[in-house]
Amino acid sequence: MTDKTVLYYAMGGGLGHITRTFAILEEVDNTANINFRILASSRLTHLVKGHEPYPMDEVPYEFLKSRKKYLKYIKEYLKKYDIKAIVIDTFPWGIVGEWKNLALNIPRLLIARSLKWDEYKKRMGFKYGQFPQQCLTIERQEATYEKIISSESKMTRIYAPIVYTESRVAQNRKLLRPDPQQNNSHSQNPPSSSDRRKWLVVHTGDRLEQKKLLKFAKNKMKELGCTNSSLHSVFPIQRIFPASDLIKDYSYIVSGAGYNMAAMACVAGSEQKYFLLPFFRRFDDQFTRARLIQAGGWQYNKREGAKKAGKWLIESL
Repeated sequence: MTDKTVLYYAMGGGLGHITRTFAILEEVDNTANINFRILASSRLTHLVKGHEPYPMDEVPYEFLKSRKKYLKYIKEYLKKYDIKAIVIDTFPWGIVGEWKNLALNIPRLLIARSLKWDEYKKRMGFKYGQFPQQCLTIERQEATYEKIISSESKMTRIYAPIVYTESRVAQNRKLLRPDPQQNNSHSQNPPSSSDRRKWLVVHTGDRLEQKKLLKFAKNKMKELGCTNSSLHSVFPIQRIFPASDLIKDYSYIVSGAGYNMAAMACVAGSEQKYFLLPFFRRFDDQFTRARLIQAGGWQYNKREGAKKAGKWLIESL
């Protein structure tokens, strides 16, 4: 079908859902002239403005505070843009179960990142909804959830990480944040190509998690004898997006163990070392992901996940 509008549902609190969405849509060979629209709710959506591959809408905060208002917003959104298909990131019935009863006549596709099934099931309650007809599994799932996917949907797997990159190096370098507690000469300036022992902390979580990562990074620096090396950080306050091209300048990268940073760690070359510190998330098991990466059993280390996902998306629509 041509000239139809497809909703890409990328709801979530951080930047993970949006970044993964951008990565896939950047690789779409859109000869079918599909009009994608991205719907997001992250508190960090403002960071990605100007980078979106297709029009992106942010659910107004006032509608997020009321389930009734939110569901009304979704109904009006679907009607306004005459949505013909829905692509859902991670949550088969939506982050609050909105797709259990809404738009049951509209075809749905699921991009299935790892999901804590028991926790998600608690939020959904006892009544389940219509499962997406097609599913792309991009990460290992809990056994119970994978069984549900395979029985309720046409499932396709990819084993390559989905990585998003964009060339914004020049403007982003000026925004790098040095560690204020470092006094060495490297810490106040972006690293030069000759500084091969430089460290970068990347995270979009809250300040407490940022502090934990900085402490974690400094401990690792001591372990490896890098106490005189430069240490920079990329946090939301600097408004840097994406951080992927900046990361190329660093030998050591410290971050949480969300999907996107795990994907970058997976495809990193031998000249780089990633240290992933998992954090608790209600629906994302970062601890299991970190263990799988450490054991070398998470994904293949090839940069083809986004391209494969984009191809699957167009073929499925």
